[in-house]
Amino acid sequence: MNRNNLIFTHTAVFAVGIAGALIASGFRNSPDAASADAAVSSPRRQSLADTAGRTGDLESARAARSAKSDGRASASRDSRPPAARVADIVKITDTFDRQRALMDLIETLGPDQFAAVIDQFRDSPHLGEARGEWELLIRGWAKVDPMGALAYNSEHGNSRDANSTILQSWANSDAAAAERWATDHYNGKGANPYMAAVIRGVAGDDLATATRLITAMPLSRERGEAIDAITRALMMQGPEAAMAYPGTITDDALRGGLVSSIADRLV
Repeated sequence: MNRNNLIFTHTAVFAVGIAGALIASGFRNSPDAASADAAVSSPRRQSLADTAGRTGDLESARAARSAKSDGRASASRDSRPPAARVADIVKITDTFDRQRALMDLIETLGPDQFAAVIDQFRDSPHLGEARGEWELLIRGWAKVDPMGALAYNSEHGNSRDANSTILQSWANSDAAAAERWATDHYNGKGANPYMAAVIRGVAGDDLATATRLITAMPLSRERGEAIDAITRALMMQGPEAAMAYPGTITDDALRGGLVSSIADRLV
């Protein structure tokens, strides 16, 4: 578009705006405007009444939320044995309230109480999906006694998913110890899946350690998962920091993987 066309376009837009304003002004000053005002006065009064009704509804909702909050505070001070609390928690129909009650319970458990609580929770009928609650329990145990949680999992099927969950939670608080366990307990071929879990746990707080660990991993699905974890951590620092980070990587394959993963998220 040349300069004359650009000026003409801007002038036309401005003219349309002026015309609209004049039309609106003429309508407001016309005899019919008073009739229009009278016509909308009744709906306006109705609108005010509706607003008052909504205000009352909001007050009721606030009161209900306050009551729920008081109930949660009481739950966190519940002095009953864990078994009695679990028996009630599995009956809660609302997912958020059920998980909140379970978190309140987890905060009160000692390392030697988790096994019994998990056994009871696993064997109880549930009104809701139990997978999320089970992960809360195993993560809570990993925070206070990761070795105990790993030993329990070893005795109950040695689920790789459970080990990964425990290691991720453990690495978040003690990356070095989690790394040692992951190294000592994997004798298979190819990439160590436990190391990918450690990287997921440490990436958000210690990118240098996460990068060191992933550099030692061979090309694999597990390395791809670790790259995704590092990319998530980088994006939390902002797009500019994320785009700059691959330039600090000397491993060509890893640098390329990070560039591709970051580009996908930016797009």
